[in-house]
Amino acid sequence: MTAFVEKMQTEAAQVIYRLRGAVAEFPNAGLKAKIGLRQFRVRGLKKVRCETLWACLAYNLSQGVRLRWKVRLAEVQS
Repeated sequence: MTAFVEKMQTEAAQVIYRLRGAVAEFPNAGLKAKIGLRQFRVRGLKKVRCETLWACLAYNLSQGVRLRWKVRLAEVQS
């Protein structure tokens, strides 16, 4: 624990740690806004995990398609 505290006192570690919030919150916001994952439609931990995994899979697939489409569009324009 003390090694972590010492490492976090460095300027480089603090810059990286500040960036983590934006990186982590963007997918959460996307899942809430685009997929509607604010409330679960099922009961039980197993079913909730399954619904969450499906939502994450759908989000990741849509991001992959979007990024692939942007790369192809950039290749065509250049």
